[in-house]
Amino acid sequence: MAQRPAHGGGELMLAPDSRHLFSDVLRPPPGYVVDVAVGTTYSLDLAALLLVPMTFALHDATDMRGQLNDPVAVLHGLRRHADHTTVFCQAGELAVPRSYQPLFAHLEDVVHEVTAPAEGRLFHPKLWAVRLRSPDGELQHRVVCLSRNLTFDRSWDTVVRLDETDAGARKTITAEPLRDFLSALPGRSVTTVSAQRRRQINDLVAGLEGVVFEVPAPFRSGELLPLGLGTGNDPFAGPVSRAVVISPFLDAAFTALVCDNVAERTWVSRSETFDRMGGDAFADDSVFVLQPQAESDDGSGEPDQQPHDAGVPSRLSGLHAKVLVLEERGSATVISGSANATWAGWNGNVEFGVALTGPSDTCGVESLLADAGSGKMSFRSVLMPYETTAEAASEPVVEALEYEIDEWLRTVATEPLDLFIEGDVEPFNVLLRLPDVPALGTTRVAPAPLRFVTHSRDWERELTWQRLTLRDLSPYIAVEVQVQRDRVTATGRRLLVARLHGDVADRGARLLSQFLRSKDDVLRLLLLLLGDEAAAELFAAELAGGEAGKRWKRAATADTPLFERFVRALANDHAALERVHNLRNEMESDPYLVDLLPEGFDELWQPVRQVWQEQAR
Repeated sequence: MAQRPAHGGGELMLAPDSRHLFSDVLRPPPGYVVDVAVGTTYSLDLAALLLVPMTFALHDATDMRGQLNDPVAVLHGLRRHADHTTVFCQAGELAVPRSYQPLFAHLEDVVHEVTAPAEGRLFHPKLWAVRLRSPDGELQHRVVCLSRNLTFDRSWDTVVRLDETDAGARKTITAEPLRDFLSALPGRSVTTVSAQRRRQINDLVAGLEGVVFEVPAPFRSGELLPLGLGTGNDPFAGPVSRAVVISPFLDAAFTALVCDNVAERTWVSRSETFDRMGGDAFADDSVFVLQPQAESDDGSGEPDQQPHDAGVPSRLSGLHAKVLVLEERGSATVISGSANATWAGWNGNVEFGVALTGPSDTCGVESLLADAGSGKMSFRSVLMPYETTAEAASEPVVEALEYEIDEWLRTVATEPLDLFIEGDVEPFNVLLRLPDVPALGTTRVAPAPLRFVTHSRDWERELTWQRLTLRDLSPYIAVEVQVQRDRVTATGRRLLVARLHGDVADRGARLLSQFLRSKDDVLRLLLLLLGDEAAAELFAAELAGGEAGKRWKRAATADTPLFERFVRALANDHAALERVHNLRNEMESDPYLVDLLPEGFDELWQPVRQVWQEQAR
């Protein structure tokens, strides 16, 4: 029997010892599977996106550095969930991965770059809307609102998870603002969203009608706050006597708004942000930053050192959470989400947040900033007061150059980009037709699967590469921009997405040979496709090592009762049989893969397939 999803959104008071992994808040409860998932993010790392279908498939085959521990398990997750997962991100903010994986081919239809309606504003929400399905067809909905992008940043962030509850519950949050937000997303895409994915999103939106989410304790009420898609919200529309503003970025306009509307103010940000603003802006306020030990990933107080890689952008660390705590007359509202405490964040950017209201003694300023007591940690315990000079610091030249590069990359990402493939078999030749946009500084490009250092070309209207393999074909184009001014150099790297012309038929299927190297690999994938929970648990244990993992290896290589799994699937899981059917058909096109099928597989599969197809009529 499926376990009904647990209610509640977790802890919101930022206790430093209460951390939640991204996979924890997305993973379905026992007995449920993900039916449809729509995500949004500002920036996106394709390797991080691979974690999402793996999470849905209840396996974690990717470590936090984005290295694939077991491509077969990741392939299984992608095959099961990529078709009903759609992600929208800001155009021009696709990160260049550390190493290009053939598995990225399965994400090509998942990712859609979008723009904000307001000129000069950004698409910045970090959100997941998920519909879960139990074996008996019961549907449940979940919304996850974050401050973190879909990347491997090592930063302090917040997450709010809300699960559907009964409409008659006493404390609920309506899903109606979420419906409007999701409906607008396909229309903002730079490329066309397929009819299938539009139907999925429309069906998700329709199913959210009348849905309510449970308000997490200790809050009494709440609401969803979409911004920038025909909607807006003034956080200071009502009276506010005390406020805590937590944001990595601040600007003069939003700071003035807070100062004009709130008498007692506390700010938590980064030291460089306060220095940029100048001490006069906070002369009458309390100002805090994270302690050095909290800034680093290992608590050493030393900043994280990332090895230089020409294809990898720098990763954020330190404070990245965006929270407003607004208090008045015994009541407090906590707003957590994607919007920075800047004018653009609340006026024009596309953002998403959750506002939760409760009693000030448990949800307000004191509860956030008070000492936790003996043996406990509080948010205040990782903060330290900060003093800055009265005069605002000027913007470093390198940051101005980086902003110029970012603007150029976002502009180019909205222009047509075409990749023409010549040939049906290896080797292939490709011609890249770039947008009619002048290069900025020194700009070089290359198909993302190729080694950038040796294969990149200077930005020109048309470029060619010859003698490529099937693995080298991809719509993703790596671009590097380097600008030098006043003896200062800034560099930006992104992926652009090209329209493919003359794409190889069944390219994704033909890439199977990149992952299935032995009969053991094929057998393990078949077991995963058949949804064998015991096998899956042993497989997950293999990733962590230990005796359970050894048992999995033995189970996957000797006397595995496939027929028993087939019979079980005939009784209650026809979708699993369809997955096996599709895999068998794809393997047929490659004699190498056919030879990797388990001994006697077709003799077992043919009668099972016949019964399944007869039952489906």
